[in-house]
Amino acid sequence: MKPFSATTIVSMRPLTWLNYVFGYGSLICSRSRSLTAPETLDREVTPVLVHGLERTWAKRSTTGMTAMGVRFQEGAECVGVFLPLTDSELLQFDEREKGYDRMPLRPADIEPVPFLDPKHYQGKQQQQFLRLIKERPDDVCLWVYVQQENQYPTPEHPIVQTYVDTILRGCLSISDEFATEFIKNTKGWHPEEIPALDDESAISSSESEDDGSVMFEPSWIDDRDDPVYIRGDPTYSRQNSDDLDQLLKKHRPGHFRHRRSKSA
Repeated sequence: MKPFSATTIVSMRPLTWLNYVFGYGSLICSRSRSLTAPETLDREVTPVLVHGLERTWAKRSTTGMTAMGVRFQEGAECVGVFLPLTDSELLQFDEREKGYDRMPLRPADIEPVPFLDPKHYQGKQQQQFLRLIKERPDDVCLWVYVQQENQYPTPEHPIVQTYVDTILRGCLSISDEFATEFIKNTKGWHPEEIPALDDESAISSSESEDDGSVMFEPSWIDDRDDPVYIRGDPTYSRQNSDDLDQLLKKHRPGHFRHRRSKSA
């Protein structure tokens, strides 16, 4: 799939039409979205499952951390939300997502999240969206931001907890199951999960564990006392750290054990 430039899509149709951007990381969180476009703070989003898309830690930020990415992969599935945007708002998110290409998604690959209660789809905007992609797929523009390069977590470019907290905040605003799905099915919390690395040096192995398995140098840090993520909410992270850590520990016990403090 070839990426579409923002100028191309604006010239293709009237400015009054809505775009739908698939949020699979920090864009799931309403506070994070509103830092780019304040008018989206309370805008209704639609939880969805996208077929053929795999979420993985794969985008290096200018701050040095590794952020979320996706790749097109047959048989994969990814949950997230579709956020409706005007053309002018879409340009704001294009600016935010530098290092990503905005690429189209097919309506045929979208469905409601199977494990969510129907009450999550009672909003007028949600019902309109689901009806449009089913009955008039050619009338919707569905977008996803895909990283231009695969740059996986390393000790020098780690996953940072304040970024994880932001994503979990968005997921938990939908349901506990939604947060669990994010934790369990996102690839790359640990180097052993990363498929077909572009750069084999991204894996830093050291000694063997007592059970004979390979132990990798940690690439996940707790930065809550000295936040790295510029769109994080330090107050939220501090106040909810115990609950968020329990959730991560429950569903990623082995990987959570290797998380280190930023100062370590």
